[in-house]
Amino acid sequence: MITLWIAVCVGSFLPLAKIPDLKPLVDFATRHRIPMPPRDAPLVFAHDGVWSGDVGVYSPAFLLEQKSDGSIVILRGLDRETLKPTTGFHKGERLWLKFTPVWVDDVRGGFETEYGFISTFVCAVQLAARGDFATARGLLMRFAEGHVGNGEDPFKDAPLTLARCYADHLEHRVLQGAANWRDVRARMEVLFDDVPDLKIGQRKALLTDLAATLDAKPPPEGSVEAFLLDWAGRPAGSTDSLLPDWAAGPEEPVWVHLLFNFEAGAGNAPAREIVLRGFDAVPALLALLEDRRVTAHDAFIGDIERVGDLAGELLQEIAGIPPENDPLTFRPAKRSPAYWRTWWERTRGVKERGYYTSRVFRTNWVGRVTGVNPPAAQIIAHKFPDLLPALCEEFSKRAGSDADSSGLADAVAAAPRAKEERVKILAAFAGREPVARRLDLLGTLARVDVEASTQLLLPILAPMPRAAEGPYGGYPEVTAAWVVAEVPDDRVWKEYLRIARRADVGLRLEMIDRLTDAPVGKKNRERLLAYLAAFLNDEAVRDYWAEPKKYGKGSPAADFEKIAVRDFAAMKLADILGLDDEPDPAWDAIQWAKLRNAVRRKLAGEQWPELGPPGSGNR
Repeated sequence: MITLWIAVCVGSFLPLAKIPDLKPLVDFATRHRIPMPPRDAPLVFAHDGVWSGDVGVYSPAFLLEQKSDGSIVILRGLDRETLKPTTGFHKGERLWLKFTPVWVDDVRGGFETEYGFISTFVCAVQLAARGDFATARGLLMRFAEGHVGNGEDPFKDAPLTLARCYADHLEHRVLQGAANWRDVRARMEVLFDDVPDLKIGQRKALLTDLAATLDAKPPPEGSVEAFLLDWAGRPAGSTDSLLPDWAAGPEEPVWVHLLFNFEAGAGNAPAREIVLRGFDAVPALLALLEDRRVTAHDAFIGDIERVGDLAGELLQEIAGIPPENDPLTFRPAKRSPAYWRTWWERTRGVKERGYYTSRVFRTNWVGRVTGVNPPAAQIIAHKFPDLLPALCEEFSKRAGSDADSSGLADAVAAAPRAKEERVKILAAFAGREPVARRLDLLGTLARVDVEASTQLLLPILAPMPRAAEGPYGGYPEVTAAWVVAEVPDDRVWKEYLRIARRADVGLRLEMIDRLTDAPVGKKNRERLLAYLAAFLNDEAVRDYWAEPKKYGKGSPAADFEKIAVRDFAAMKLADILGLDDEPDPAWDAIQWAKLRNAVRRKLAGEQWPELGPPGSGNR
């Protein structure tokens, strides 16, 4: 099969003489110890995480491990990747396929193969290194086929191509954390001695800066520099990934608070420690603005950020000055060291307490509060917590109807004060707000005191109506799901189930959908299963075209013209329980019944609290 494949490739595209001699490439790979798959790792087609139309695109890779949770570990080119079925892939879509020499580009096959990536070239070298020269040459022919149309010779300098791939791999390892840096430095030095053409531009600068990073004297423990270097050495990915899709536009600068938004994790803890020092951290950060030591952070343009870049990002948070957009990328532009030094000369004489009080709120042109600046609120909470009650009152007086209170509520919850004091402030704050914002505040309160949140939440849920007049998505019954998800209390879940059952069918589906999408976490997984299972006998049908204005394009199961509540609940449960079934609008009653039965069998092995017997809604 392989021989025939090579013959076809040779006859159709390039003469065999065009294929580079693989022995020098294998010698280079062996000499520099580039990543190699185990001899028993099979060659497969692995999903690239991209699609051509509705079908996935797959490229050659080595399958290293299949895990019990359905994820796989592969070696694609020189980099190990972990592909998880729950992250970025269509439900039921296979992460890998058996390798065949056939180039699949027919959508009827359900997938497409791609050999034009540079990882295919590397894969061929890895195959040759373990003695499979026939398959290696076949891969190179396919790789060349992808480059024939652009007039280039992909094998013009094959050894240099492989060396560049290896250099890129080493740069990628820098972004994987400080634990790799000494080994990367040693390998880069050997590589540049072997291939001097690589030691230019950014690669040369990276090696110089990496050496300076490793040779630098450790900073004093507990200093701003120590916390900054700790943060710098932790893998962070691209900061651009935190920009929402709607944020990239010329209308206004986007201010992404990397440290206090919902995506900020434990890896950002050292940076938060710096920001919470407020003005006290500024002199040390100014001194580091031109520091060229490397970090494990990647700017959105693909460059490895330096310590000075991170110092500038933290000054942005501390200063509370909205960024300006880059006119070409529409992303926040980095301000120069001169800008920050001038800002500090003008600011250092200002009282810090008043500075942050004046910057804690975002306002519109008429002075109405539209939101909160999280860093300013957090600094106040840690340095001037006595201001929090008054700020909450001011928010209630000045906030517009769509204002977001979460930044201020989160600051109160994180304040280094007694639990009772924080509960009192949040409860009073919630008591002054309209229902929608009150629900948000009670979600935050639940993270501080579940019982206090429950006592305030239950009276809100009890009188909720059973019918909606306008679009379902914005009703309090729906937004309450985010609060319920935070509360590990059976009383709240029982009440939310009760009001869903009596709600009209469109509102009921919205409530089920929103609760399923909310971050329930491990603490409420069993309650969510119980909640959804309670609808498996609910035969009420949502007819999309009966009231299209109430549903809209973003409504649950918008692709299904008609869907029963029990089927919608089964679909949600199948996803949570890891079933591979992918419901389709064309399904008939028999197919839906099979799904419900499969879900019930899977649920038999689960345990959950008693929220109420299976019902039929509208009770």
